[in-house]
Amino acid sequence: LLGDAVCYAWLTSTVINDIYDVHSDKVTSNKKRPLITGVIKKQEFIIIGWILFLASIIFSAIINFKIALLLLVYQAIAWIYSAWPLRLKRFAFVSTFLSSVAMILILFSGYVLIAPDQSIKGLPSPIIVLLVIIYTFSFPIKDFKDIEGDKKEGVYTVPVLFGEQWGKLIVSSGIFISFLSSVIFLNEFRLFWWALLAGSASFWIILSSGHNKKISYRRLPWWILGIVFIYELILVKIVFL
Repeated sequence: LLGDAVCYAWLTSTVINDIYDVHSDKVTSNKKRPLITGVIKKQEFIIIGWILFLASIIFSAIINFKIALLLLVYQAIAWIYSAWPLRLKRFAFVSTFLSSVAMILILFSGYVLIAPDQSIKGLPSPIIVLLVIIYTFSFPIKDFKDIEGDKKEGVYTVPVLFGEQWGKLIVSSGIFISFLSSVIFLNEFRLFWWALLAGSASFWIILSSGHNKKISYRRLPWWILGIVFIYELILVKIVFL
């Protein structure tokens, strides 16, 4: 049930984002989204969003009331991120910080489910801080494919605010630092060379993206996620096994 609840929560946030991004999506690579193609009407889309929202809260409440509250906060963050009057996605790093907090809430939901006391007290604070840093500096990679639409809508993401090339340098540097930060926050210096390798690979991939057909902006997040996945496997082997 938790997997379903989280999935429905994420789908609800996607519905909200698509509704408020409809104008920018018309001029970006997101032209295949339902509202743009016209396969569904806006009012029907809103109804689907409400159904998904209620399903997420009901399913999570069946499991644990604390999880339901966490997912409710997640939905609130999704709203202030995408919707007016705040629409905080307009501001670089504020938007990615909010996204990182939302991701942490999902982690909390899973931890509450398995923790004996059904709380997050046993979750090490260095890991929470590390994940917030990583997510905050990593999430801007999704914004490069939407530069044109974000400019039109006044959404000041990193690539819009600093330009495409400087944006790639800033984001790649942030991700590089994030990998190295894992060595410090986990206090595991056996990870240093692996973190350096993963960070360097991510740095090069981001700087090479856009003009490289194999590394398009739409595929860029998957390239970085692949590196992160490999690094996490190495991290688990070194730290926990």
